[in-house]
Amino acid sequence: MVKLKRGITVSSYFNQTKIINVYYNKGDRKPYDINGKPLAIIGEEYVGSLEATKIRFYLGEDLDNAIATIVTKRADGQKRLDICQKVGTGVNSYYEVTLNEWYSAVKGKAVVVFKSYNGTVVFDDNENPTEIISTTGNIFVSDIFNLEISYAPEADLIVPPTDTEPYQDWFFALSTKLDKAEGITVTGALPTLTGGEYDDRYFYVENEGVGRLYYIDGTTAIEVVFGIGQLNFATTGVPTTALTTGQMRYNDTTGSLDLGLKGNHTLKVGEVLVKRVRNDEASNLKVGQLVYVFGSVGNSGLLLVKKASNLGESTSSKTFGMVATPMNTTDSKDGYVYIYGLVQGINLTDSDITADSFVSGDIGKQLWLGENGKITKTVPTADDKHSVFVGYLDAYQGNGSNCSIYTKIQNGYEIRELHDVRINGVADKQILQYNSTRQVWENTSKLTELENQVQEIDERVDTITKNAITVSDTEPTDNEQNDLWFNV
Repeated sequence: MVKLKRGITVSSYFNQTKIINVYYNKGDRKPYDINGKPLAIIGEEYVGSLEATKIRFYLGEDLDNAIATIVTKRADGQKRLDICQKVGTGVNSYYEVTLNEWYSAVKGKAVVVFKSYNGTVVFDDNENPTEIISTTGNIFVSDIFNLEISYAPEADLIVPPTDTEPYQDWFFALSTKLDKAEGITVTGALPTLTGGEYDDRYFYVENEGVGRLYYIDGTTAIEVVFGIGQLNFATTGVPTTALTTGQMRYNDTTGSLDLGLKGNHTLKVGEVLVKRVRNDEASNLKVGQLVYVFGSVGNSGLLLVKKASNLGESTSSKTFGMVATPMNTTDSKDGYVYIYGLVQGINLTDSDITADSFVSGDIGKQLWLGENGKITKTVPTADDKHSVFVGYLDAYQGNGSNCSIYTKIQNGYEIRELHDVRINGVADKQILQYNSTRQVWENTSKLTELENQVQEIDERVDTITKNAITVSDTEPTDNEQNDLWFNV
């Protein structure tokens, strides 16, 4: 478990007027309590009574135009920004913030980020600010504290205090410390590290969408690497809003994880095999249509797809998958095809998807490739059509306008595609004959030869039948010399 601390954790000093004092040493600009001990927790007991509790930050020197703020995250996750008021002048001046009823509304640990700017700060609203728009100059002090609120009379939600800092608090604290609006983010590369100006500070460096965190040790930048042994996803209270690109969460309905792919398409991890492709048709591709691979976009890894059809060998045998995201012909040509898995949101009332009529009783029915990328529930039987199994109807909703299909393409085979069949040219009336020497089946015309032999036998039988045999006790005459005669 991660805890952000500076030195030893100690209780902060409280006086009778309910004021928390934080002192900064001019030499190292690190926080201490009134006893001079390093400070990480600025309140083990926020009183939360009807009296206002105040926090005073003593910087140990006078900054004429400095502005100080605190950003606080309560135990219930709500955040608030407050501008600290400067009181007094000279080295004894301090910045004060009054903890009002918002702070006493929730019991538990709050995370407080204190910053002072030696420059100008522009807020979204000077009276009731919620965020910082821009800053100039340097950040004089930037620190993170824990504030324990153990008594909150105004509380509607009771959150028990915690002894260890959860990851969500830590990430909040880190992101606040590295707030982009406050000039900590660097695009391209780290600044020149001279004179120890950036010593003991963190920089978030963003370059072409990739972010890295660095800690500055003197004039040396050390990249901060976080090792994660295990990620635990929340299984209850999970948001139901649509995922965006790069987000992931647990889905209790499917019992697996959902991942937001490019284009905000949600992938059910471990349940589908998906490929990003490009539409090469002259028309749009719709969810539920079937496609085959036509080519590729150079070495980009994108395959070109077109609508599959059972009317031809080339458009059926290479059936690749089912369209899972719409793809047009202009700006959104790229999308996803499911090779296997559950494709949802299919409109089976659309004639571009199927020419068949579906009903709820068709759930579980086998589906086949039809013409022009369409689905059919009828097995193709015509001589000019090829059979390609494409999946099962999984769900029928919205009178057919919102259906789900579990797709798993299984192409039918031509006989010449079987591994132990060798076809060398084809002719009418050929048969397959096994060759034990090559251990394969081969096409042969011996059936034709056999038919010819049978035909010859038939012709001879006909000749014999036509020349009848006559049995008589009378010797044949000359006109009957071709007859066969027996003397009995």
